[in-house]
Amino acid sequence: MLNFVKGFKRLIPEKIQYIILIALSGYAIVVSVWGQTRFFGFINSLLPITLIVAAVLIIQSKKETLLAHALLLFLFYADYFGGFIRAILSYNFGTNTFIIKPTFMTILCAVGSIYLILLVLSYLFEGIPKFIYKKSIVLFPLLMMAVYAYFNSSFTTALLWSLPVVAALMVGSPLAAILLIMRIFITMPFIFLDKIFNGSFSFTSVSYWLFLFFAFYILTISVLTTLKVLKQPKE
Repeated sequence: MLNFVKGFKRLIPEKIQYIILIALSGYAIVVSVWGQTRFFGFINSLLPITLIVAAVLIIQSKKETLLAHALLLFLFYADYFGGFIRAILSYNFGTNTFIIKPTFMTILCAVGSIYLILLVLSYLFEGIPKFIYKKSIVLFPLLMMAVYAYFNSSFTTALLWSLPVVAALMVGSPLAAILLIMRIFITMPFIFLDKIFNGSFSFTSVSYWLFLFFAFYILTISVLTTLKVLKQPKE
């Protein structure tokens, strides 16, 4: 079994790995927006996953196959494998039914999760890639994001949000890094508008307004940073 995992990446040519990565990325977008009937719900589901996919493909274009697949697994597919196992274990012998019904979409996501896990482990057995730190203009938005996550949620959230961004910076992809920051805040304007239109605008607290302002600020500096990164010469 261990030898199978170690040699898994050699079973699939690199070009096929790239095609599968694109297919899994596209499917992640479909799953994210599936069943969304409201405009704001659709937008709030579409934008973050689109930025994640863009970051993944940018990193893959730099031949960082391990990190590209690890990010797609970590940021989207990982939860679906656990969800599939929970659905299987929810079988009730008394009623002869699944309490949590495993859908076809869930099964496909679980298969995608298994593939990504095997591929990531196979690359890791070759050794952890060497990371090179370079000073980047993305560090300030990263710091602001970490502060926001810490005070709005927890230290664990700040860590989980920051790790993918730091990894992207360590492989020399500031564009992917800033997109991974933007995915957190890109829906804030639409969430705000949704509150206005659905009538819950007047029930917000002081903390809501403080963190909303902070989120808009981070989104603004992220957009400006993205423009600066795009103007930088290609490495």
